[in-house]
Amino acid sequence: MNRSVVPSTPVVDAEPADTALPSGLIDQIASGFGDDAAMGHLADAQLLITLNLLSRVRERAVGRHAFATDGWVMLERLDGEALAAVGEVLAHPYVRAWAMRCLQPGDDCRDHVGYVNSLAAAAALRADRAVDLRVPIVGDRVHLPTVGTVYLPGANASVAELWSVGRGFTLRVGATLVTVDGLDAPAGESWQPARRIECDGLSLLIEDGDPYRDCHQWAPSGRASSTDGARWQEHVAAAWRLIRGDAADYVPGLLAGLRTVAPLAADPGGLMRASTSRDAFGSVASVLAEPAALAVILVHEFQHGKLGALLDLCQLLDPSSTEMFMVPWRTDPRPHEGVLQGTYAHVAVADMWRRRADQSGPQQMTARKHYRQYRDWSEVGLDVLLRHPDVLTVSGRRFVQVMAAGVAGWAA
Repeated sequence: MNRSVVPSTPVVDAEPADTALPSGLIDQIASGFGDDAAMGHLADAQLLITLNLLSRVRERAVGRHAFATDGWVMLERLDGEALAAVGEVLAHPYVRAWAMRCLQPGDDCRDHVGYVNSLAAAAALRADRAVDLRVPIVGDRVHLPTVGTVYLPGANASVAELWSVGRGFTLRVGATLVTVDGLDAPAGESWQPARRIECDGLSLLIEDGDPYRDCHQWAPSGRASSTDGARWQEHVAAAWRLIRGDAADYVPGLLAGLRTVAPLAADPGGLMRASTSRDAFGSVASVLAEPAALAVILVHEFQHGKLGALLDLCQLLDPSSTEMFMVPWRTDPRPHEGVLQGTYAHVAVADMWRRRADQSGPQQMTARKHYRQYRDWSEVGLDVLLRHPDVLTVSGRRFVQVMAAGVAGWAA
């Protein structure tokens, strides 16, 4: 099961501090994998960063919103009464994306901060606690992270009233009432429960309702139909089984950190789209792909999230460096972080194709071709970084050396 425990330590600033890292953490992540302890540390640190951001949002929003205070008060109370429920909601990847939106310069804070009531309502419902809050309507819906989404097409309002009823809740917008009999109530025209996948130890959400999932490179898709939702469930489950066979060393990291897959709008030309966001650790966004391709996407994109989580804690790159580099997977010059991120992800993809290339069958030649391409890209990226050690810190040089040692043992 995915790790989702709120640390009992106080909220702290999340400036990179190598001395605070557990012994061996850099080597664990540089290997491309990360054991339970390493990934647990990253996941806990990400949650602390989110908590720190929430504290900043609350300070900034004082007196600037009509009803957000009620949400903060309820979250604070639940934090003492139902820690696990609060932790599950606040560890949802797009909570950090929402907090970052609130902290952007300008007056956007008052436009977004009311969403804290949706967080509080979600936590209360998960904990089976009474709740009576005003919640924002964002777009055409009220989203309750990790719980579900109430759709209100044509609602001419920005606020709804929500109160608990038994193990469910009722939402009122003007004369419109939507009652959800329980959190496991089946989907309907107005209600979409969280789409959770449980498969061979993996537990994650197909997230098609969160209004802050637009932090990815491409636009998210809309609400998935029942047919598309079932296809997502089927393809992710099949992809996970392939990962367990083709990339078993990456499984502990994915189990500890991957929490959501967010469907992206399809490319008009049929190109593959996938993305991660530094502000949404634990999420991968992708178009619906066949299981074999989706397995590669999940491993590839989660590597970006994993490295981003480490970069939140540890300075691997010289922040003063502005040097740009050419790499074979891009046509434009890349900064040092782009080279490091691309190389790190491509090493994992090469490793996956390397293992597939060892399997006899009709796809073996294709697997060998992909392996050579991604191995070559990885070697070029590593060479760029190793030939320019001045763009790396001491920890960064160690990180790249560990990566390079792993690739050096692969067959040509």
